[in-house]
Amino acid sequence: AWRCKKHRRALLFGLGFYLIAISPTLQVVPVGTIIAADRYAYLPCAGLYFLLAYGYGQAPAKAKRWLAAVALCAACAFSYRTCGLTRMWGSRLALSEQLLSAYPDYSDGYLQAAEEYCLAEDYPRALGYALRGTRIKHKAITIFMQAGVCLAYLKQHDRALRYLNVAIAIGTKRNPEAWMAKAQVFMAMQQPDSVAACLGQLSDAELEQDTTRAFRATICEAYVALERDDYAAVLRELGKAEARQPLQAAWYEWRSLAKYDLGDREGALRDLSAALQLNPGEANLYFNRAAMYLELRRLPEARQDYQRLLELAPQERELPDVQALGRQVAGD
Repeated sequence: AWRCKKHRRALLFGLGFYLIAISPTLQVVPVGTIIAADRYAYLPCAGLYFLLAYGYGQAPAKAKRWLAAVALCAACAFSYRTCGLTRMWGSRLALSEQLLSAYPDYSDGYLQAAEEYCLAEDYPRALGYALRGTRIKHKAITIFMQAGVCLAYLKQHDRALRYLNVAIAIGTKRNPEAWMAKAQVFMAMQQPDSVAACLGQLSDAELEQDTTRAFRATICEAYVALERDDYAAVLRELGKAEARQPLQAAWYEWRSLAKYDLGDREGALRDLSAALQLNPGEANLYFNRAAMYLELRRLPEARQDYQRLLELAPQERELPDVQALGRQVAGD
């Protein structure tokens, strides 16, 4: 084709279009981050398809039938392959596993798989991917954070802290998310002073950069205030949190305790009821609400909550506090 001047122009155009269009992603001279993806070949391949179409147009009439059959078979094969890839791309988890099978040293693949298994609440498998990601040569700092998060979900708090400390130590920039994760681990370990120390590492600007992080910090502040019996601060921090997103059952319980100690019995009762709507299987909440109903002289409601408490946790019937509540509910 090159020797024939008639075809040289078409050949130059097709190959030139392909090479020019794909050259930015070839990284012959590495510049910046190297990114590999099939989609970067879509436009360049138009040059190759032009050459195929041009060659078909120049082929003899008898050969065109065979070329058309070959093209049809190729189109069917590519379509079948595309359907399979589309199903895989519909699941981030399947895509991550496919990437790792092809590129076992791809750090982000381990991170993505760990995140997806966390969302599916399969924490042991998520931890497995995160730990494998920490062992590859070119690993990201975020994989240590993800390992710490997985360990925290599995209540292995000491190990979680070790991985979060590694993420903080090896980072070249400040890592507010790692400090936030540490604060939540210390909150699970019921160490309010350590929670406060971690929150002290976060600036107001770093909290405002991420609304989810700001919400989590507010919950941690409320926990510290509750442990220090600063009930006004509990109400203030939980009010900020509620303005950002709905509260969970445990946080309504915190606020009910704060309101109770501040003398707002009706407000405390409302928050306990809200907590029970979110977590109707928590026996301790029925105990607290029954006791509060008794203080407010609402005996029928107190009896209902006491009966529900015994249904959910019959083994607690012999506890002194439960027995005392039972006698009060019975009017003894």
